[in-house]
Amino acid sequence: MEIRPRNAVTVLDTHDGIGVVNVGPDQIEPGREGLLSREAVDALVERIHTESAGQSRQATGWAASNVDVYQVNCTFFDALGRDRARYLTARALQLFVPGIPQIYYVGLLAGTNDMDLLARTGVGRDINRHYYTDTEVDEALADPLTATLVDLLRLRREHPAFSGEFTVSGRGARPGDDLAFG
Repeated sequence: MEIRPRNAVTVLDTHDGIGVVNVGPDQIEPGREGLLSREAVDALVERIHTESAGQSRQATGWAASNVDVYQVNCTFFDALGRDRARYLTARALQLFVPGIPQIYYVGLLAGTNDMDLLARTGVGRDINRHYYTDTEVDEALADPLTATLVDLLRLRREHPAFSGEFTVSGRGARPGDDLAFG
C-alpha cells in the first residue's frame, strides 16, 4: 500500500487477459525490484494454470499463437478456481483501494473461460472474450455473485468515504492493522 501509485487505474483483468509483468522486476531498468520477484511471478502464473484446470496454459504463450509473456490468458474468475468468495474478496479489494477501478465486462459477469471460442480461433486472448447472448447477460446479472459485485460498484461510486484521502496507519501494515479513509 505504501508504494502504490497515487492516481492509477486498478485492473485485475482486461480483454487481453491478466497482466503479470507490472508486478515483477522492472523490464526496462534491470535490478529495479518489483512487487514480486521473478520466481514469485512464475509461481503466480503456475498457480493460475492450476486453478484454471490447465485451460489458461492452453491459451497462453506458444500454445495459442500468443508469445506475449506479459499476461496470462484466462478469465479472472477461472484464475481463482471459480471460487466465489475469493473472487468477490479480490474485487472488493480492487474497489476499496485508491485509484480508478476498471472491471472488464467478462469480469463483471464472473465469466468463465470460453474454450469453444479458443478452439475455433486458436487465438489465446479469445478465451477471455466471450460473446454473450442477451439470455446469458440476464442470467449473469441475476446471479447473486454479479449482483453483489454491482452493489459494491454502487457503494464505491456513491459512498463519501471514497472521495477523500486514504491513509494506512503504521508502517508495513499487516492484517488486523487499521486502514482509514478520510
